[in-house]
Amino acid sequence: ARNVFCAVRPPGHHAGPSGKCTNDNDPHCSHGFCLFSNVAIGAAYAMNVYRHQGVKKVAMLDFDVHHGNGTEAVVANTFPSVQKVAFTTPYSKGVQKFPMYKPWLDSQDEKNIFFASVQGYGHRSASLGRDGGWFYPGSGCTADTKPPSLGATTAAPDDSRAASAASQDTQFVHQVKEDPDGEFTGSTADQGGRKGQGPRIINVGVPGPGSKRQMWRRAWRDKILPALFNFQPDLIIVSAGFDAHKKEDLNLRYVGVTEQDYEWLTMQIVEMANRFCKGRIVSVLEGGYNLRGGLVSAFARSVAAHVRALADGSKRLWDPSDSEKEREMEARAKLKQLSSLQQNIEVGGKLCATDTFVTKVDTLNGSSSPPCLPPALPEVSATTASVHNDVSSDQNAEMASGGTDKAVLGGGAISAGNDAPCKEVERMQGGKSRMEDEQTRLAASHLEAAHAKKRDMSGFSEAVPSPADAGSSKRSRRGQPVDYECQTRSRNKGIKMNRGSIGDPL
Repeated sequence: ARNVFCAVRPPGHHAGPSGKCTNDNDPHCSHGFCLFSNVAIGAAYAMNVYRHQGVKKVAMLDFDVHHGNGTEAVVANTFPSVQKVAFTTPYSKGVQKFPMYKPWLDSQDEKNIFFASVQGYGHRSASLGRDGGWFYPGSGCTADTKPPSLGATTAAPDDSRAASAASQDTQFVHQVKEDPDGEFTGSTADQGGRKGQGPRIINVGVPGPGSKRQMWRRAWRDKILPALFNFQPDLIIVSAGFDAHKKEDLNLRYVGVTEQDYEWLTMQIVEMANRFCKGRIVSVLEGGYNLRGGLVSAFARSVAAHVRALADGSKRLWDPSDSEKEREMEARAKLKQLSSLQQNIEVGGKLCATDTFVTKVDTLNGSSSPPCLPPALPEVSATTASVHNDVSSDQNAEMASGGTDKAVLGGGAISAGNDAPCKEVERMQGGKSRMEDEQTRLAASHLEAAHAKKRDMSGFSEAVPSPADAGSSKRSRRGQPVDYECQTRSRNKGIKMNRGSIGDPL
């Protein structure tokens, strides 16, 4: 078999070297339903038993909504460190130091182990903040122990595997740029406070509550998959937790992906395994608890999508140029959306535009005429401007971050307070007024059409009263017979009903 899915319970990614793993945000913590660190144990076993069959470098990927703190602790424990524990007695207090080191194979484990995890990270309740506690287990903020700036990907790749991959794909490149937009830089400190030491550990903490599907995908596409490409694993082991689904009960509305997202990510992992691992993937079940609906539950659909992608048998190799094309398409779509957003900015008072994105939009449309406003993205005074357009949640968050002083629309600015209004903005204001008048007229015509449709569907001979005299009409007609002839429509096969009167005794 090229790959396998292990439907095991209990899960294991919260079990550390000595059981539960504590952190600053949750000094007590819990085992999180886990007994043994299944994925870490499997990776260590493979590196020992199958090292002569070519399994020298092992990568572990975790997409459970909860941080795989146990797996991370076991991985970090392959590098020598000292654990400090404070203690207090009735007669003294002090700090005890314990050496921590548990290699999987030898002293080269640092170069041969890779762990990456994307999870929810933040407070349990946005309104309560710290008082409401942390999203379990309280760890997993965005961090990279060995970012490219620290030399994580500068080592020369294995020549034999590079040559093998190059023979299959002439576009093969040794290194791929990670996180080109700088969205997931975070810190360089891992759970033990080490910087640039031990195996590479990447965490992306997705803020919440609230759905962050696109951010979740970008974390994998732009950060983790390029880093995995540069690592060039011989075996990929997946902590497959499906509790990040938008209909899951235990995720407190963090992340909020769908089964299509799980299938997309699994296909990406399969393509990466085809390039470096001869297709070798071991997927191990972690979280996922919404069983309502049985075979059509959110959990069952997610697992089915994941296994379907594993069993598809695709031989396609992961290509970094696909991600570059997607980013270019997203950039063009964002510029188009920002152009539409600018046309729906209602400004009160006089406006001086110091920065705008008109230049970018003109460039996109192929226009060579000078823009009315200088280049960059607008920043609008929140007290004099309101936006009437549907924008993404990420953009809404950016605009809200400006407080009462400004609303930032992706970067750049329009500032209020100059005596020289821009003619272009005045033209947009006039267009906005005309648009509002047209919308009012259309709303009135739609209301009249609705009344006409109601009269046609009612089957009554008398006219439907207007809203003005509806109350008096009902009172005056109460108890009076009304002649009617009701003819049913398609659902009753056109059968006519007898003529009679509403209110007549039968």
